[in-house]
Amino acid sequence: MNIYEKMQAMRCAMQNTKLKKSGKNKFAGYEYFELQDIIPTINKLMAENKVSTELSFGDYNEQAVLKFINAEKPDETMQFTCPVKPASLKGCHEIQNLGAVITYTRRYLYVNAFEIVEHDALDSMPMDSKAPAKPQQAKVVYISDALRQTLGKAVAESGYTPGKITEYLLTVHGIANSKMITPMKLKPIMQDITEKLVQDQIDVTGVVL
Repeated sequence: MNIYEKMQAMRCAMQNTKLKKSGKNKFAGYEYFELQDIIPTINKLMAENKVSTELSFGDYNEQAVLKFINAEKPDETMQFTCPVKPASLKGCHEIQNLGAVITYTRRYLYVNAFEIVEHDALDSMPMDSKAPAKPQQAKVVYISDALRQTLGKAVAESGYTPGKITEYLLTVHGIANSKMITPMKLKPIMQDITEKLVQDQIDVTGVVL
């Protein structure tokens, strides 16, 4: 068999093997495979199928390569790669962090190569752990009916028709109707109306800004 046939045969044999997960993630509440759970079975399958592996790491923080070699035809190879990311474990020296990187990278490479089904840690996390929560929008507050009546009276005295009122609010202040006027929008609207009342020499007594 060529290397691809041997790899597929080993994968099928692996999936029929009852592997026990010894790794435990106490935070998310799931179990995962550690190297000690899978390497003995992998070594046995490779010996049976006359396959060997060669693991190499490039420069730190770059890429690791796991190469499978057909021992019967050494020129036949099949390789898997994985990015190498630094670790920063609390209370550990640099060499210990490097050891953690190598261990985790080896595990991921073998799990990928043999298509070992692992727990999907991302889907098990709470939604607020996967992505930052969207900021809640502040509730929009509009002016009271009493203020709307005051505004309506002032507008009526200025000589605007209902159609003109809507046109005025929409074109000048970007508001479709008086029910959508916020307290911040009220003052400039009243100032505009008051100016028109003064220009038309209409009594503005009682028009509150």
